Amino acid sequence: MEKESNPLMNKYDQKYFEETTFGLTGNPLRDSLSKLVYRSAPLVRALMIKLFLHPKTVLDVGCGKGTLVLWLRRLGVEAFGVDLSDYTLKNAPASARKYLRRANVLDLPFKSGSFDLVTTFALLEHIPEKDLPKAIKECQRVAKRQTLHKIYGTSRFEQIFPVKDPTHVTVRSYRWWQKLFQQLNLRPSKKFLLRWEAGIFLLEGEFLKGKVGLK
Repeated sequence: MEKESNPLMNKYDQKYFEETTFGLTGNPLRDSLSKLVYRSAPLVRALMIKLFLHPKTVLDVGCGKGTLVLWLRRLGVEAFGVDLSDYTLKNAPASARKYLRRANVLDLPFKSGSFDLVTTFALLEHIPEKDLPKAIKECQRVAKRQTLHKIYGTSRFEQIFPVKDPTHVTVRSYRWWQKLFQQLNLRPSKKFLLRWEAGIFLLEGEFLKGKVGLK
């Protein structure tokens, strides 16, 4: 996709990733815990996906430097990633780059049903509210079985470890997101083990068979 068609791309540059403090508060203990949670998250997520969802193929939308993609591949999953940021893609580990490409969640360059599972981790809160239905539908369109969204919101955990991100334009409650999915004729899974962290929504295949998400 061309840069001219992606005006948001410039927001996620070197300054954003290296100068934004995110959840750091200046409190040594809290900041150490925040960093531990952040650094361990891709491995934990990869393990949970592998153990409980069993996909053969995965697309991680908003993949950043491809850390989750690499962990999934180490676990035997054929994983790929897309991101809007040139900076993260260029600075991804060499071992990850061949599995990553630049793309916009609003227009994913894949055929319908290309992946068993499509994931977004801390992506949808960056999307303006008016564009959310399209973003969600695009993820569903390219998913064969399931979509999994981790959304930063207003849970108790996220209040303890707040993320101060200027590009979080849609920070809402868990209930708000549930209502949005219902409006799109979708229902998140209620299986407890599949909600291992705050803001996890698993949309299973049986809810994706209708017209929602199809181009």
